[in-house]
Amino acid sequence: HIVILETPTFAISGEDGRALLPAVPAGRYRLEVWHPRASATVTREVAVTPSTEPQVIEIVLKADRRIRRAPEPGGGSYR
Repeated sequence: HIVILETPTFAISGEDGRALLPAVPAGRYRLEVWHPRASATVTREVAVTPSTEPQVIEIVLKADRRIRRAPEPGGGSYR
């Protein structure tokens, strides 16, 4: 998978599903969480406060059980 982002702030989750965004300045942000097997991207508005303690945000993604296949050569559609 290739993901192109318009921000320098991103994280890739570990095998446990957790991700850490270090040194994010205080402020309001839009957090987007994506997974290739999720049924949708989850977007939340979050407020980061000036603190030395980590801020925990829990997001649960709903799995999409369908197997997505690449289009057939020549412009075929997804099955």
